[in-house]
Amino acid sequence: MNKTSKGLWTFFLLLISWTAVPADAAIPAPPPDTIRIQQQTADQSLFRSVLGYNGTQAPRVSFTTSSKISSDGSYVQVIDAPDQTGGIWTNDQPGADLRMDLTKDFDAEMYLYFGDRSTQVGDGMALVWQADPRGTNAIAVSDGQGGLPRGAQLGMAGIERSTDSNEINSKYAIQKSFALEFDMYKNSEYMDQDVADSMGDTNADIAFAFPGGGQGDFLPSGYSAPVITREGFFQWTKVYHTSQHHYQPQIVPITSLTDGTWKRFKISWNAETNTFSYELQLNQNEVKTASISFDPVAVFGKNKDIYWGLTGSTGAYYMEGALAFRNIAGLLDTNTQMTITDPTGKDVNGQEIPVDLPLTYTIKGNYVGGNYDRWSNLKISVPVPDQLSADDKTFAESLTGQIGDKTFTAADIDSSVEDGRLNIRFNDPSWAILAEQPLSLHFTLLPEKAGHVQQAVEIQGDYATRSSQVYQFSVVDKPPMIDFVGIDPTIPLSIKTDQPITIQTKLDPGRGTIASVTYQINNLKDHTLSTPAKLSQTATIDLKSHQLDTGNYEVLVSLTNSYGKTATNSVQLNVEAGNLTLDQVADFSFSSIPYPELAKEKRLTLPPSEKQPMQLKVTDRRYQQDPWKLVARLTDFTIDGKAAPIEAILTIQLPDTKEIALKKDQPIVVYENPKGGSWTSSIDQAQLNFSSLKAVLPGAYQATIEWQVVDANH
Repeated sequence: MNKTSKGLWTFFLLLISWTAVPADAAIPAPPPDTIRIQQQTADQSLFRSVLGYNGTQAPRVSFTTSSKISSDGSYVQVIDAPDQTGGIWTNDQPGADLRMDLTKDFDAEMYLYFGDRSTQVGDGMALVWQADPRGTNAIAVSDGQGGLPRGAQLGMAGIERSTDSNEINSKYAIQKSFALEFDMYKNSEYMDQDVADSMGDTNADIAFAFPGGGQGDFLPSGYSAPVITREGFFQWTKVYHTSQHHYQPQIVPITSLTDGTWKRFKISWNAETNTFSYELQLNQNEVKTASISFDPVAVFGKNKDIYWGLTGSTGAYYMEGALAFRNIAGLLDTNTQMTITDPTGKDVNGQEIPVDLPLTYTIKGNYVGGNYDRWSNLKISVPVPDQLSADDKTFAESLTGQIGDKTFTAADIDSSVEDGRLNIRFNDPSWAILAEQPLSLHFTLLPEKAGHVQQAVEIQGDYATRSSQVYQFSVVDKPPMIDFVGIDPTIPLSIKTDQPITIQTKLDPGRGTIASVTYQINNLKDHTLSTPAKLSQTATIDLKSHQLDTGNYEVLVSLTNSYGKTATNSVQLNVEAGNLTLDQVADFSFSSIPYPELAKEKRLTLPPSEKQPMQLKVTDRRYQQDPWKLVARLTDFTIDGKAAPIEAILTIQLPDTKEIALKKDQPIVVYENPKGGSWTSSIDQAQLNFSSLKAVLPGAYQATIEWQVVDANH
């Protein structure tokens, strides 16, 4: 804060400072998502200009304000030249009353502009909540006669002095008030003694304040005015009584505010905890936040019908100060939703999406409530990063939607891509979102480049701008791929059967669809596989054993997608001559015999106890057609692991063969195949003939049949 001083010497300095003031720069347009402040009449305006001082009026007269609303109603300029005081307050007229009810939660989003000056910046601005009896005419003054406000007061604080009588003129501040100050100038003599050292000459402070608190009036419990004592000239002691405007100060470089850009600013009130919080985004990487709790009744004397707005002032040093609004609680409550799905209907949030996979955007806007009954002058804005394409053909052909029961297509809207955003406006401005008339919009965008995508749709309109939740997904430019599934590099061949050799592949086109799949064996003629055009599928190559000789083979598979991209993969096959295997033999189980009966017999014949066919199976995968024999041998009977005194002959008969007798330790040819090849047969009859039953004891007797298939040439 700086002040206008008195005296010849100061006047001389003031003249010098005036010669250094650069020409005013125009305030840049605020971000496009701001809402209009000025409506048709003053009574319909969201905010009203406060009485102020613009540097041209004599003292102690009715002031005119330095604040003015831009011609398009997008922002209010509070200060922009030396020796000014101004501000705005929420309207209190029926139908446009935005005063706060602090028994309820409250939030607002806005943009603050602090100009583009790097030196001689003063004084600052303050966000103020107040229940001053003057209402929309509340402003700070410098004395009890309505004297000119000073720059140091920021339009809201009392003027402070160092006196022996402990005088603190907080009665000249906005009464019954709470503020968040943005103080750009250090007043080291009085007002800023407690933060003077940390502010220096190049820093600003952002701090909470209770401007109308005096020496205790309207101060919430736990807060008091600080008293600073410093040693003066010749060790004289000076006592500085600062008002309540430096709670939780945050010191930031002035240039972090005055860089010529609008700063996004959010405030909120939690009615349950009586806590005010703010968030100020200085730049893309730095955000300042703080919270403070207080009893609103102790500060304002009530908790409803609380005015709020922005004040500001300048002295010899000046700045441009402006405010634009994005959202205000209670003005118009709406919500915006967005979903993004792939062609199968799957939500893509957090997923990997291949290039050229069409994405369907579904956007919804709803009216919830507020002072106004409609959300009009709609503009829908969606970021379109480099990874996505919003070409006219894809977008226009896919766009459909409705507001209430009225449908629309691309012909009913005006769309453009500007600064990386797809903007959609209705040709008929009367189309609006009402309580029973929600918006639903669908269109398609096409991923075309790999990278990370982060999107949130924003619906802008009169009185409100709402953003949806943020979607994040990755676009990947996958090449086509071929994988082999369950491949055994060694495949045995059978010359006697047409054995299939199956090579299964998993195909992924990467992007687009599968155009063709071919395979070669040892670089011979291409063979085309018939495959439907799907995003991912399997294909099977069926070879027959008679197509391949023994040796090493390479099976090369090629895939081409619909974008002409090709992938190849190969598998090595070592085809060997197979061998001769005995795959199935017969087991026999015979009936039990009562022991007394067995002891009387000299010879005994038993049939098998099982009636099912007893199978024999030989598989011949040898490359040459050589003969083979099936040989069987019966071993000794045992009981409990010991040799048993039993002699027996097992006789079996195969179809179209004579009876074959298997004796102990005598290999017998059961079947002979003179031409080779695989063979399957069954044992039609079998019986066990016993002799020498002397000394037979009760128990379970067991013998083994040893089967063997042998190459008849060896």
